[in-house]
Amino acid sequence: MLRVGLYVEAATMDPHLSGSKIDRQIYHNIFDPLVVIDDKLEVKPNLAESWQTPDPRTLIFKLRQGVKFHDGTDFNAEAAKFNFDRMATEPKSVRKGEVANIASAEVVDAYTLKLNLKQPDAPLLATLTDRAGMMISPAAIKKFGADLEHDITGAGTGPFQFAEWVKDDHLLLKRNENYWNKDAGPYLEQVRYRPIPDDTVKLQSLQAGEIDVLDYLAPRNVPLAKTDTSLVVIDVPSLAAFWYQLNTTRPPFDNKALRQAVMYAIDTDAIVKGVWLGVGVPANGPISPSSWAYDESIKAVTRDLDKAKAKLTEAGLSAPSFTHNIGNTPIETQEAVAGRGQREDVRYVDLPVERTTGPGRQHLSVLPHHAWHIAQLVRLLEPTGG
Repeated sequence: MLRVGLYVEAATMDPHLSGSKIDRQIYHNIFDPLVVIDDKLEVKPNLAESWQTPDPRTLIFKLRQGVKFHDGTDFNAEAAKFNFDRMATEPKSVRKGEVANIASAEVVDAYTLKLNLKQPDAPLLATLTDRAGMMISPAAIKKFGADLEHDITGAGTGPFQFAEWVKDDHLLLKRNENYWNKDAGPYLEQVRYRPIPDDTVKLQSLQAGEIDVLDYLAPRNVPLAKTDTSLVVIDVPSLAAFWYQLNTTRPPFDNKALRQAVMYAIDTDAIVKGVWLGVGVPANGPISPSSWAYDESIKAVTRDLDKAKAKLTEAGLSAPSFTHNIGNTPIETQEAVAGRGQREDVRYVDLPVERTTGPGRQHLSVLPHHAWHIAQLVRLLEPTGG
């Protein structure tokens, strides 16, 4: 058994309803996407053996034959179409934006699926390497209904099957003995995920042998872990980007000048150095320097209090107030406090920071309903080619 420590608990077991980056770590062991990315960030076949684009608005997948969901039902074009239709129409779907350019999914034959696009869509294949491309058993969806968020028994095609989820304690996966890809394992009998929100406790659990791996190492704990010879610290460039997202659909951030004032008030360099302790770099946009699409010629916006105050005056709001939603983790709290202090230099009036129960639930329960002003988000940007 592999025992994994996560910094928050999973939000939902339904990939179509998930907005949490923690969820996806679990999903990739249970659900196979149509396509995957390799270590060179190139899109490769998976449940889809091949694809072609006869014209810019058509994407045709030849699907892998002989694949079964964990419940014994067949994966085929009908199942794939069912998934695309559900992502587009399910009221709670978080995937709607990712499949919005798909006008329709069409079954050509048992193992050929045709996606008719509204307009050319270069990033679509890369999007389908993640949750939008993960295929769920239609039979399981019909069987469990809303309970699929908590029980996905039989729902995937991946190397591991869902076994149990004991809230606030652990989530257990078991080996899929009939996995279709014989060259890809699985090599473990079980994988057990345990939520450990406290960064120090999580590291201590690793050092004590209570878990085998952790997903995230707090910046302040990096030196401690690197000096512990019993641990292996893997430090690699990430595709992830962290940012503040302003809700432009409601006051006060429907005011462009106010959004610009916030931008000039924030000192990202100070946050990277003071909160993240140099683990990361100030961003010049949503694309990480490790991505092939990164453009170093774009200069990051630097703090400029004079510009911030001028924009605040232009906005016509002498002391705008707003709430700031964050995930209930130490690093997000530290960052929110730092950001609030920087904004106060420009005469903002922040209401108390509101903590949600975690990044996943923040996306699912708060953001879709627009009941927020400013939120801290993280997104792993999928590559769009290579």
